[in-house]
Amino acid sequence: MRRAAVALVLLALLAALWRWGPTLLSWAARFQDRAWVEAVIRRCGGWAPLASIGLNVLQVLLAPIPGQVFAPLNGYLFGPAWGIFYSVVGVQLGSMLAMGLSRVFGRRLAERLTGVESLARWDRLTRRWGLPVILLVFLLPLLPDDVMCFAAGLTDIPLRRLFVLTLIARIPGVATAVLVGDRVLRLPLEALLALGAGLLGAAWLIQRHHRRIQAWFLWRFRRYLRRQ
Repeated sequence: MRRAAVALVLLALLAALWRWGPTLLSWAARFQDRAWVEAVIRRCGGWAPLASIGLNVLQVLLAPIPGQVFAPLNGYLFGPAWGIFYSVVGVQLGSMLAMGLSRVFGRRLAERLTGVESLARWDRLTRRWGLPVILLVFLLPLLPDDVMCFAAGLTDIPLRRLFVLTLIARIPGVATAVLVGDRVLRLPLEALLALGAGLLGAAWLIQRHHRRIQAWFLWRFRRYLRRQ
């Protein structure tokens, strides 16, 4: 039954590509024109930055939204300086909101937004090791930093300290993603499509094996702490 559903979805995607593929390619080609993109952003006025910041806030609070997409996109749309600024502001506001909601409304709301099992795993670590594990999750890629925001909010660590430290820890990763987007999204359309397909495949593999990745990190982290 599951294979039949997957086959139907693939057939539907192929049919959609056959029907609307040329139109999508023409739109993708338009986005290669930097002057056209800048003109569109100017016509949007202040709504474009507000939309960028709002989407970054939502991706922290709502797990199904892939946050890895927005920082590179901001790099392409707004350039390195403003892309970093809008990304950091949005992600930090979302992180502060997640920590504050978790601190005020407690575990029930945090579990509803992140999942019981995922929150319990990282909550145990934060209660045992405190700030070091929180900072590591924000510094390293492929780890659930959005879940960690809610777990950190459940600790006794002052929110002001959490806000400052998470901001410092997030900046390097966000800045790198924005700079990559500023450069990579300027590639020729064929290379960009190939790269996009590869990244989608990598994202699917990471999503499929994210528990193994997190388990490996936890194992390495515990081994390191035992040696200290």
